[in-house]
Amino acid sequence: MTAQLLLSGFIALITSAQADVSVSTPRAPTVSPSASINEAKVLTGNGLFTKGIEGPAVDADGNLYVVNFAKSGTIGVVKAGSNKPELFTTLPDGGVSNSIRFNAKKEMLVADRIKHQLLKIDLQSKAIVVVATNKDFNQPNDFTVSRSGDIYFSDPSWSSKKKGNIWLLTTDGKFSIVGQDLKAVNGIELSPDESKLYFTESISGALYSFDLKDHKLTNKKLVYQFKKDTVDGIKVDMSGAIYAVRIGEGKVDRISPDGKLLSTIQLHGKEPTNLTFGGKDGKTLFITIRDHGNIEAFQTNEAGRDWNLLHQSQAK
Repeated sequence: MTAQLLLSGFIALITSAQADVSVSTPRAPTVSPSASINEAKVLTGNGLFTKGIEGPAVDADGNLYVVNFAKSGTIGVVKAGSNKPELFTTLPDGGVSNSIRFNAKKEMLVADRIKHQLLKIDLQSKAIVVVATNKDFNQPNDFTVSRSGDIYFSDPSWSSKKKGNIWLLTTDGKFSIVGQDLKAVNGIELSPDESKLYFTESISGALYSFDLKDHKLTNKKLVYQFKKDTVDGIKVDMSGAIYAVRIGEGKVDRISPDGKLLSTIQLHGKEPTNLTFGGKDGKTLFITIRDHGNIEAFQTNEAGRDWNLLHQSQAK
């Protein structure tokens, strides 16, 4: 693959990218400048992450963080302007994460599925603070953060004898179950206006939505039915479209809020697990690939909600 190129090569000439540097525009890990919209490119080398590669998230400076780099329980980082992951930190006390998010304050949040905790990690000192602990979790799998800082967790059970839940952690530090009897609830994300909460049930292959108001989930609807055991993480762009990784199928599907398949992006790996938006304009999608132990990326037409949350003053 082509190396040592800025993300701006996806969308502009090198001269434009140089002009951007003077205004501190966020960069991203390096990818090919020849990539067209929805054309997946391999970003990192194979086998650098474990089979637990998951939870990608991009900070305000364009650095990409992914869990389980080289060994379980770690977090790796692909720095802006690079395509080489390196160790960022290791979770304490044998902790392991599936998910990372950044809130509107640009703080790094990490869900520890082993210790049933939400952690906050300082990007400069790498100091780790326990924000909250919930012993009633099955396991905090993925989570999404609202503009106000409320956090919704997917809490799957992989047993037919026990149900999964959606938990809410409000800004006052209180946990509550807002969705229950949901089986293997997995990927989770808010709509751009935060009026809906989307989630996937991996075993059934379903993508669902809830109406969301005043911390209450109502009116559960099936948005799209995938094949069983083929859907994992999801993200939403600012047009409202839902991007779902198709584990075992080697692709990302883009679904409209009313349940239409808008497009399919083929990947090089067969087992994508999760995805996140990044880049200087929030229109690059990074995908974690389990079977290759690496990261792929492609350019989109719309910025992602997660990126927009970090750059609300810049977003149009």
